[in-house]
Amino acid sequence: MENNIINKLKELQKRNQQVESTFIEHETYSVSWSKNSILSEDKTKKNGYIVRLVNDYKEVGNGYSSGHAEALKQAYNLADSSTNRIPLEKFILTQENISEKPYSSATTNKELTKKLLFELLELFKGVDPLSISAVWNKDTREYGNTFEIGGVSQKEYFTCTVIFGGTREVKSYLGRDIEWLLNEIEIPKSIHAKEVRESEVHPFTGSVIFEPLPFSFILSYIGSWLSVYGTEKGKLENKLYTKIAPDFVNLTDCPTSYHPFPIADFDMEGIVPKNNRIIEKGYLQNLFYDRISACLRNTIANGHSQYSDINLPPRVSPNILSLTPGNVDKNSMINRVKKGFLVKEIKQFSGGLDFHSGNYNFLVVGNPIESGELVNKNVKTLIRGNIIHTLRDIEMLGNDPQRVTFLGRVICPSVAVNGVHVGGY
Repeated sequence: MENNIINKLKELQKRNQQVESTFIEHETYSVSWSKNSILSEDKTKKNGYIVRLVNDYKEVGNGYSSGHAEALKQAYNLADSSTNRIPLEKFILTQENISEKPYSSATTNKELTKKLLFELLELFKGVDPLSISAVWNKDTREYGNTFEIGGVSQKEYFTCTVIFGGTREVKSYLGRDIEWLLNEIEIPKSIHAKEVRESEVHPFTGSVIFEPLPFSFILSYIGSWLSVYGTEKGKLENKLYTKIAPDFVNLTDCPTSYHPFPIADFDMEGIVPKNNRIIEKGYLQNLFYDRISACLRNTIANGHSQYSDINLPPRVSPNILSLTPGNVDKNSMINRVKKGFLVKEIKQFSGGLDFHSGNYNFLVVGNPIESGELVNKNVKTLIRGNIIHTLRDIEMLGNDPQRVTFLGRVICPSVAVNGVHVGGY
């Protein structure tokens, strides 16, 4: 990890400039197995800098560079050359102390990464996997600015990926410890072990009950619509302070909650994220902002500037989205549905959602519901709907919240939604 980032910034800055920079380092150790080869191991380490500048508190430039000794200087020069291009009324760097609490896990090392791989091999030996990998990840983030505010944050976690031989389907899971991961991975194993038939569902529009994992996909897409980045207009900005869901729906961004996929102690702009009510009693109360988008809208940034890839600039995204559970168990939810469908798994979702309209078209696996009872067969079928209508048409919330890591950090229960079109193959 780089040291003295604040001193390095002082050497670079010009008169009347405020400067901030975030250093990122991503380190991995991976072990993989495939049918046609022996075990293989690999190590990687990537790093880079993001630099932002303010001149006389009114204008900002930014730059990004990675992978070499002069990366900070190059990022600064890119930022300096882009000043005067993004005029703002106000832009302030972090001036409050940020925590320096490196996250450290006693379970993340090479031996346990190999142990995890062998546990996965044992778990999936009857399911005919094509390949399996276990990866230990360590992310380090160091922030500093010319107010001499700085901090360091580290997080460590495992990533498991399984590719199945027959369908070439890919399953990925993230978590801090082996026990949690193996617990999660048992669920898809049972699904693959059962016969899945082609659709025998006659098309209808009605109630669909999503189990927590498939509904987390819907919530992750909604999270991207709640994000406002820079000068771009947010997809849900025009619905702020309006009712978008039933009275019993409450959605919170809660970075302080425990989650298997940890978040950093501060975002890429040095802001410590705090719990934030997004939907309260069905009303949209807040969105996710970075500094630029917040300043342009006369509000405050709330700690959501994150990066998904070290070779790309940061974007705005949720921290941990938590949908408050209800008081109905899943069996009671099923009993209340006259005709519907229980979605256990989304088999295909890439390209299945139009980000501009919010319309989705997913291939799913689950059980038809007839007169409040599950039809005892797993079938593939299509469901079609719209993510905004899905929020609006929530009928029931289950009492079975799960922490999901597949498309992001989500905590949600089973959810019953009316008005979803079911049928076809």
